[in-house]
Amino acid sequence: MAFTAKMVHLLAKKAEHAMWTRCAVAHWCVVTAYVVLIFLCSICAISGFFKGSSFFRWGAPITIMNVDVTDPKDYTLLWIIVCFNSAMSQFMHHLVTPYIHRRVLGIVKAPVKHRGHFLLLVAAYDVWKVARTLIMLLGITSQLGLLVASGIGSVIASQICMYLYLNKPDWFRE
Repeated sequence: MAFTAKMVHLLAKKAEHAMWTRCAVAHWCVVTAYVVLIFLCSICAISGFFKGSSFFRWGAPITIMNVDVTDPKDYTLLWIIVCFNSAMSQFMHHLVTPYIHRRVLGIVKAPVKHRGHFLLLVAAYDVWKVARTLIMLLGITSQLGLLVASGIGSVIASQICMYLYLNKPDWFRE
């Protein structure tokens, strides 16, 4: 049975509708998660759960690994480190992890020319993930301001990567 122009048009319309449906479901899930989070945080705030906690302060003084950070300059530097760490984590998540997975799983048919360099990349990436986790845990568990810094870094890096993926499909070639 040969495809007619009308059949092709109907198939394209159905695929477009399926894509829109998946997009709508994703949006609904994200909005619902935010509404539930705001609701639960509001209940905790009204009940006094957050009173007396040093986590919900912004700025110096702060204690990290039994070191008191009292100078605003030191706190700003710490804030930048946490933000940068989070941004780099997202860049690695969107760029390096897919590259490694495609190579190892053989999705990309081109052979790995320099196995030693590839193994070194994987080892360096794993060591970096351990250091990233330490900085992230120390930052986001010590104060709300550093949690916000982590979120800002993640959002900026993810938006840059998604912009490049969507608007410049050839920017990341193997």
